[in-house]
Amino acid sequence: LKEAASRDSLTKIDNRESIEIKINDYVIHRYQQKEISAFFVIDMDNFKEVNDKQGHLVGDRLLVETASTLRRLFRKTDYVGRLGGDEFAIFMNDVASVKDIEEKARELMFMINDDIKRYNIDNRLSCCIGIAVAYNNIENFDDLYQRADKALYKAKANGKNQYVIDNKRKGKTNGRV
Repeated sequence: LKEAASRDSLTKIDNRESIEIKINDYVIHRYQQKEISAFFVIDMDNFKEVNDKQGHLVGDRLLVETASTLRRLFRKTDYVGRLGGDEFAIFMNDVASVKDIEEKARELMFMINDDIKRYNIDNRLSCCIGIAVAYNNIENFDDLYQRADKALYKAKANGKNQYVIDNKRKGKTNGRV
């Protein structure tokens, strides 16, 4: 029952509460490590149109496919979850460099766009990613989410179908596939 309660019922990945607990627990126990971590927030652009035009069954299948893509793309030590609706989150721990985070963001955008094409979904559908880079794990879930969410909305304001990285040390980095 506890395991079922921590999972999103549709996608079978961690739900919002579960990923929040895992990140906060990780930060508490690893805060003195000298490592880089990254918190990704992924949002599907124009997803409501899929449900409105093609039905919720198609929208649900795309959400399940996206969750499957996230599980395949990220390591078993990373946390993958669905925050709700068409919004997903990933926490990558112990990352070697910000360059690795950028590469993962590009690969993720490519794979999600490929999923969209495979389902023959309207070309207006894409994704935006906001990423908060953390050093020494001194931020909690709320801090990381707030920074990643601001980066996400900057990506949307810049024309969608892109990622923005909030790297405290270097400012924001934008990228497109």
